[in-house]
Amino acid sequence: ILKSYRSMATQDFFVTNISKELYRTKDFDLFATYIRMPDLVQHFSARLFDERYTEELISVLKNKSLTKEKQDEVILKIANIIEPAYKFAENFLQTLITFKKYENAYFIIASDHGFSLYPGGYNHYGLPDEYEPPSGILMIKGPGIRTGQIASANIYDIAPTILDVLRIEIPSTYQGASLKKLVENPTRRAWTKDVAYSESFYSRLHMGWSQLQTLYHNDWKYILAPREELYHIQTDKQEKNNQSCP
Repeated sequence: ILKSYRSMATQDFFVTNISKELYRTKDFDLFATYIRMPDLVQHFSARLFDERYTEELISVLKNKSLTKEKQDEVILKIANIIEPAYKFAENFLQTLITFKKYENAYFIIASDHGFSLYPGGYNHYGLPDEYEPPSGILMIKGPGIRTGQIASANIYDIAPTILDVLRIEIPSTYQGASLKKLVENPTRRAWTKDVAYSESFYSRLHMGWSQLQTLYHNDWKYILAPREELYHIQTDKQEKNNQSCP
């Protein structure tokens, strides 16, 4: 990885070293940093296969003849390639988490998406309907946080959770909800509100087109546009089945 993506690795070394120095020497209420390599290496991991194996894999993907056994084999090879990037991230996080000064701090680790190997390639977009969108990562560590998983956690919940930890009022316009009380008590429901609204009037005001308005309620998503759309997002994650009345 270091040989093939030297500039990318150098950027992460620079960012993590600066982050550790600031973390060690400064006082703060909120500290945030970003590591790129786990994402970048996954995007380009197949390029690190040997040429013969790559040609074989391309042929399998083009012919859509990817078997479960072959899929597991390729994923294992990818895992072996990207492991150093995750080890690097793990060592960096371990340094922050074990720093005595912040032993009672909350730590939130997040990524925006995962990856899926399917007959068309290795990606996180453009997947066939039968493939679930790959999940990202959201982990929380801190005082009183219990071990376990929360199936309903969402990327929109990160900002409300941070504000809740800092005891700052969460704006009513936020779509997500704080996870703090949920992770302290796993039997409590994650969402404290079930309705979210969004809109964009840019196209109407600047281009003479229709505005877009969206309403989320529980497991439903409604879109008000020239063609109305209604989706049950729990069972139709890719929004293929419009259930709006004609």
